[in-house]
Amino acid sequence: MTGSAEREDQALNSLAALLSGSVADAIRAARGFAGGVYLRSSSPELLRLAVLAGLPGQLFRGWWRMPLDRPFPAADSHRLGMEVLLTDATETMRRYPQLAAGLPFQFGSLYVPVVGASSSFGVLTVLRPSASDANDVLPDRDRMTAVAENLGTALSVLEKDGAEVVWDGEPMCVRPPVEGLPRRYVGRFTWDPVTGEVTGDDALWALLGTGAGAFPGTPQALTHTLALDDPHVLLAALHETAAGRPPAHPLPVHTVNGGLRLLELWTSGNALLPPYAVGGAVIDPGPGSAADGAADLLPEGVFALDRLGLITYVNPRAAELLGRPRPELLGRPLWQAVPWLNQPSYEDHLRGALLSPEPVHFQVARPSVAARAPPGGPPRQGQSQ
Repeated sequence: MTGSAEREDQALNSLAALLSGSVADAIRAARGFAGGVYLRSSSPELLRLAVLAGLPGQLFRGWWRMPLDRPFPAADSHRLGMEVLLTDATETMRRYPQLAAGLPFQFGSLYVPVVGASSSFGVLTVLRPSASDANDVLPDRDRMTAVAENLGTALSVLEKDGAEVVWDGEPMCVRPPVEGLPRRYVGRFTWDPVTGEVTGDDALWALLGTGAGAFPGTPQALTHTLALDDPHVLLAALHETAAGRPPAHPLPVHTVNGGLRLLELWTSGNALLPPYAVGGAVIDPGPGSAADGAADLLPEGVFALDRLGLITYVNPRAAELLGRPRPELLGRPLWQAVPWLNQPSYEDHLRGALLSPEPVHFQVARPSVAARAPPGGPPRQGQSQ
């Protein structure tokens, strides 16, 4: 790689980390459940969604591109340099009927332009619960405006240093911000890519079947222990995270006794440029809790998704109905684990489940065994009609 290419790659990593961090700050500031940032693209009349947090990108592909001549709040916010506050679905329908037609669900939203000293970079957006009074949302809007101002200042610095602040690719889909460790974490570690050292807590060493003194302390040793089948994939994920691109979904790993676990990765530390320190937590996907144990016994099929569409729990009956063994479902995005659910008629209902506080009910038609079998081969083990 040439020096110029290395600088471009470093600038892109810095931009990605800056944008994803700002989206997380905006979601916290506006007390939202999801958010993103639209950034200008190489086409002057088009914004592109650069980061999407708290929602699966595949379900919202229709919102990846935002032409500035369309009657949508993100386009108005960027073109007119104004904040847009939509308190609920009624307000959205009154002011932006096309948005309400595409997402006819009960939620509110905020849109704040990201502006530098001499440039308009894009728009921060946050989706939040509906509010009955706009005055209740004004403090949230003000806090989110401060986040947008800080992002505009930081992007101006990047631009002044010669970086091209545009986005022409697909959005980075990241997890929404959370406070503290995941509820079921069973081991935690930190990797410093500068020194190469991996440090962990006692729970991690027990999980790996070793002690702190016996562990070599290298990322290679960690990945070979957690991912015996394909350690190179996990090692690549560590390096991607250090570059400011953490995986959108937890990664499936296994303990020394073969138990399935999920691995969360994120950037940590105070570095302004990559490589960043990497934090990780190994999570038990269940069924550790009493509630999950009870759900295992239900005659109905029950499964759970996180906000990015990752299957975090599935009971035996649901696995039977979906036609896949539980290990092939846990820790995978729904649309990869059960590809026959990837249909427009189902996707709208799934969007409603993610955006609306109300329960969503709909029927699905499971295809026949022959339709679900791999081409030219017999049905998978565990498939039933």
